[in-house]
Amino acid sequence: EGQDFTICKISRGATLVVGGDEGSFVDGDAVSARFNNPRGAVADTEGNLFVSDMSNHAIRKISRNGQVTTLAGNAEAGFVDGDGTAARFSVLRGITIDGDGNLFVTDIGNDAIRKVSPTGSTTTLPWRVESPRSVVFDGKGHVLVSTHETIHSISLDGRVSTSVVHDLSAVKT
Repeated sequence: EGQDFTICKISRGATLVVGGDEGSFVDGDAVSARFNNPRGAVADTEGNLFVSDMSNHAIRKISRNGQVTTLAGNAEAGFVDGDGTAARFSVLRGITIDGDGNLFVTDIGNDAIRKVSPTGSTTTLPWRVESPRSVVFDGKGHVLVSTHETIHSISLDGRVSTSVVHDLSAVKT
């Protein structure tokens, strides 16, 4: 209920709680770090957790030992490609990772899918998706993006195919 400010990372039976009971934008250890509406999370092969910090307009990294750093963005909304904290986002939500460690995030406020490299360099993918919510990388060169009743399959070379789903019970998993 209300806003969320805490992330629980569970690994091999151990739980690491990061964040606190108030929204803010602070990097640091698990006790002092603060988030503001973290929405999506994805892990890399090294055990780091990447979080789309929605109301801070930033991609945050939680290392295996609980250290929180900002990979891209800086709590200021906007629409700017750039390196690290020079990048600007507006209302982040979904996040996924490819085999090279690149992150793909849904930037709802800018109707965009953004790619964030492992070093924090942010670029905007060349297609506009209205109100993108969730994102998945399929491992075959496609980013799948969901909106309200639509799933877009976007190849990294720019080809887009769209499926409209009105009755999700008809989707086979």
